[in-house]
Amino acid sequence: MNLMCANDIAIIGMAGRFPQAENIDQFWNNLMKNKDCITRWESKESSNDEKEVHQYKELKSRGILNNIDQFDAAFFDVSFHEAEMLDPQHRLFLECVWQALENAGYDITSYDGIASLYAACGKNTYIDAVEGKASTPAEIFQQYTTNGADFLPTRVAYKLNLKGESIAIQTACSSSLVAVHMACQSLLSGNSDLAIAGGVHIAIPEKKGYLYQEGMIFSPDGYCRPFDHRSKGQVDGNGLGVVVLKKLEEALSDGDFIYAVIKGSAVNNDGNDKAGYSAPSVSGQAEVIATALGMADISAESISYVEAHASATPLGDPIEVKGLSQAFSMFTDKKQFCAIGSVKSSIGHLNHASGIAGLIKTVLSLHHGKIPATVHYEKPNPAIDFEHSPFYVCGENTNWESDGPRRAGVSSFGIGGTNAHVVLEQAPEKMTSVKLNNSLEWITLSAKSQEALTNMKRNLKEAMEHHPTMRLEDIAYTLNTGRAVFAHRWAALVRNKDELIQALSDSEQPSKCFVADDAYKDEAYSNMIQQVDRWLNHHEVDWNAFYTLDQRSRVPLPSYPFERESYWLTREKKLEHKLESEMEINDWFYIPTWEKSSATNKEVESLEAFRNSCWIVFANEDQFSNELIDRLTHAGISVIKVLHGKTFMQMDRETYYINPTASDHYQKLMTALGEDITDNINHMFYLWSYAEQVDSSFEGTVSKDYLSVLYLIQSLEQKTSEVTLWVITSDAQAVAGGNQCWSIEKSVLFGLCKVIPQELDYMRTRAIDFTKAEHVDLHIDQLCNELLFHTSDSEVVYRGANRLVPAYKQISLSKPNRESVPIRQKGTYLITGGLGKMGLTLAEFLAKEYQANLILTSRSGFPSLEGEDHPTAVHRVNQLEKIKNYGSKVVVKKADAANRNEMESCLNDIHQEFGALHGVIHAAGAADSRYFRFINETTEDIVDEVLSSKVQGTLILADLLKGVSIDFVLNCSSLSPLLGGLTFAAYAAANRFQDEFSVYQQHHRFQPWISVNWDTWKFPVQKSDFGAAILETSIKPEAGVLAFQRVLTLNTSRVVVSTIPLNERIRKVEESLTVRRKQDKEEVVASTNLVFDRDTVQSIILNIYSSFFGNSSVAVDDDFFTLGGTSLEVLHLLSDAEQQLGIKIPLDLGFKALTPQLLTELCISILEEKAKQNSEKKYVYEVDIDGEIAIFTVTESDYHKYGLPEGAKNLRVV
Repeated sequence: MNLMCANDIAIIGMAGRFPQAENIDQFWNNLMKNKDCITRWESKESSNDEKEVHQYKELKSRGILNNIDQFDAAFFDVSFHEAEMLDPQHRLFLECVWQALENAGYDITSYDGIASLYAACGKNTYIDAVEGKASTPAEIFQQYTTNGADFLPTRVAYKLNLKGESIAIQTACSSSLVAVHMACQSLLSGNSDLAIAGGVHIAIPEKKGYLYQEGMIFSPDGYCRPFDHRSKGQVDGNGLGVVVLKKLEEALSDGDFIYAVIKGSAVNNDGNDKAGYSAPSVSGQAEVIATALGMADISAESISYVEAHASATPLGDPIEVKGLSQAFSMFTDKKQFCAIGSVKSSIGHLNHASGIAGLIKTVLSLHHGKIPATVHYEKPNPAIDFEHSPFYVCGENTNWESDGPRRAGVSSFGIGGTNAHVVLEQAPEKMTSVKLNNSLEWITLSAKSQEALTNMKRNLKEAMEHHPTMRLEDIAYTLNTGRAVFAHRWAALVRNKDELIQALSDSEQPSKCFVADDAYKDEAYSNMIQQVDRWLNHHEVDWNAFYTLDQRSRVPLPSYPFERESYWLTREKKLEHKLESEMEINDWFYIPTWEKSSATNKEVESLEAFRNSCWIVFANEDQFSNELIDRLTHAGISVIKVLHGKTFMQMDRETYYINPTASDHYQKLMTALGEDITDNINHMFYLWSYAEQVDSSFEGTVSKDYLSVLYLIQSLEQKTSEVTLWVITSDAQAVAGGNQCWSIEKSVLFGLCKVIPQELDYMRTRAIDFTKAEHVDLHIDQLCNELLFHTSDSEVVYRGANRLVPAYKQISLSKPNRESVPIRQKGTYLITGGLGKMGLTLAEFLAKEYQANLILTSRSGFPSLEGEDHPTAVHRVNQLEKIKNYGSKVVVKKADAANRNEMESCLNDIHQEFGALHGVIHAAGAADSRYFRFINETTEDIVDEVLSSKVQGTLILADLLKGVSIDFVLNCSSLSPLLGGLTFAAYAAANRFQDEFSVYQQHHRFQPWISVNWDTWKFPVQKSDFGAAILETSIKPEAGVLAFQRVLTLNTSRVVVSTIPLNERIRKVEESLTVRRKQDKEEVVASTNLVFDRDTVQSIILNIYSSFFGNSSVAVDDDFFTLGGTSLEVLHLLSDAEQQLGIKIPLDLGFKALTPQLLTELCISILEEKAKQNSEKKYVYEVDIDGEIAIFTVTESDYHKYGLPEGAKNLRVV
């Protein structure tokens, strides 16, 4: 039971931004996932994470924040110039204070009490980091007031009209916890009715490493390990946090939401009782902790957790535990009853914001009743005597159980000796408020723009869905009395939360929504209508007077959705943060190449190891096929030979003819072979693409090659044993100096082979390319040698004696000079697929920077504002108007890139109207989701559609541009040829063709073609809050434009753009395939107590989604892809569900069930079927076979259906 005393202070509101956490919910989720939120990055000058700088080692590690350049200046009435001048610490802290006040349920613009602010701010590094410093006396003065730490609290007070104390706290690392102490003292002394306290630390550039010197405070390896035997030092981080405080008795009386209670706090200084100025002091720390415990007037034994300052320094941690032990020993002799931890292991040392970070973590722990683990902890630092102290390290997540109210201490110590300690207690049990007046509720929302209002409605709807216990009357009270009022307004009159969710979901409704029926239309109802009409018409309404008869409570609701924009000095050179981003962009580029690699991990010594196996060879009637078959049969391998033919024919048991493009012939082949043979075949050789092609057209060969392998794979749908498909081509890959002629049409098979094993876990693929310029015997030796090795090399090219595998060489591309980019002022550029998002983005860039003439092709022509696609059409029309306003001439042509007549007409029109064409961006492609299908669902029509724009379209462009002098032709390819992706078989194949064709054009036609394997571009989505952890790796449009400029400066035919290390990315894809195959080989054994009740399964699935996306607010109907997932990541999601539920989820079914609700239904059906199988009675019986007793098992259903064979005896239940 909580015992309230007069000095108790309630924490009624909180907000914060921490490394990899945009808010306190994400912060808590990261803590509970034991996530290390420190960012580590590679040095540009070294392949290692660390390098030597002078005689010191530099480490690239820091806890960083996203988008520190972003600020909603308009919301706070800050001018453009002032916003640029403001230190990001000031900007973000101002927003954070507003969010904390709204989290507390208070509209500070109408608050009639005295509100004070106590704030700590880190050293200003913004002005030093950016170029273009102030030159006039006026600018110098403005820079001084917009960047100095002293001016942070007074600026916030000015903007929010705070009339109480406004004090800057500067005690180094302890500053923000000292601010909390001073805020408490202000409340207790009566100087304030409401107190705000917090701190901010943002060092710029964020991605700046540190120099390690032994004996100093920093970690030698970029990891922070408080209390651990490996503790060597701290890692810095950026972040900020704010709490709103009020006297507990007043908070209870006013119906405030209470996160926790501050029972006591204290601050002191070490004086000179220590080894040196910067050294910590045992006595100083012990004294401040004992004083805080005395102020709290509680037993030290009732403290069950301490959030320590602990920054993992060899000197600091042992002294801190010694000081804590000394303080606690004044009250108790009890040992190891109190957990200890430090948030710095997760987010780093936030300097001026470190104390508030530790406080918010501990408050959330009290609120949720759980103590997160201290990350990286293994075993105690031998210099700390935990065994004889009151403490033990919390090394894993722990349910916080306590005989009385949960209590905790929080410490923060500053260099120079200012120490702070706060004693916390869990919030008192909330009394249920009583609603006395009418059961109808008005819900009001307002914002400074219509877009913000729309986002506000969406956020409120999601919050209600994720927190179903919130009461409607408390939601109404909080929104009506606890939010500032702005010009764009919306209101709804509702009876319950379901009606409110319905009203919030209706995007077409006007500014108000009435859902009450006639039974409620009395005088009170009419008065309410009048009140809200007044409010909607911008008249003042006293909502507090409306609730005088009720006991209502404030509840935490979503805060204002700021509409942030980038503000930074020297905009031409971008902001320091963006300069840093550009430095990242510099490292996004990779040149594909082929490097020598010997096969390793030899599995067998010779082909004789495969004796008595049965393999299939799709053979040509040529020397290569015949010699390979001879070599295999000589080794004792049975070979089934399948040859080209017009009709299906079986010549004998080992020779067949089929039509390569007749899908039913492959099914007939498998039927003729029979299950016994097909199930035991573990190698298939597809040699048809080794032969010379007889089809004179590129596109005809592409389609035939692709379809023949596709139909072969589809015919194996019922196969259960693992099989390796060897796809053998000739001259499909462009290797410098290795080909005299290229058959690039065959390259599509390499794209298909990338996806096959991802979708079909029983299949492995090996794609091997030779050149016909060499002797066949050499190829046979090399192929047979590959059979002896178990290797992860899924693609291999042989040129002479050289065995080559794909490699990707990272290059650094800095921002080019305008003159080096081959784009002409007022030049003429064709963009196929020009009305797509990427096409319009690049078109806007060309218009804005070069006032270019732009010809944008689209299958549908100019956007129609009629029909189902109205919102997209409106967006496109608006974008086109915007582009025209830059001074460009824009022509939208209805032309299919795969239609030669339409494209020829388009190019003729360009020449007639504009003269020369200077560049082409080929961005056309089949983006409709209906064309992305699993291999077993893919039809010829789908293949033709996907290949049309990227294969036929590319060939048509090349033919029409033959002989034309042009600056560049840029093919927009993707990462799918490198990474594959579920349902991407045709897409990866089409993109692979574009890649190889660009190489072919440069080497044979000497035209400046380049294929760009783009990473995913991130365009605005409906639920921008979701999937942040995944989408942050995508390319934002503005970054895509920067990359586009760099790419055009390259003298190469192909480049890969990947925002995260590419080779690591490829390795993880291969690793995920290995893990899934391993799971498939290990029989999944379900628990004997199969759990398949809906609530349990849905809870498991929701937890999997939440963990995957780092977001605890996932709803049951949220779609995996909308949240930010990718097709490859589906494998990880389904694997997690399989492991936790003990089932096997068919990939094709799982891919169609990618909301938590649909996946729950699928898993339940699988569990029920499994339970049915497990519960079915089984029998065994004996049969005498040639004098030996054989034992057989039969299920009850089969026993009743088929009976027992003749001679069966001794039937019994298993």
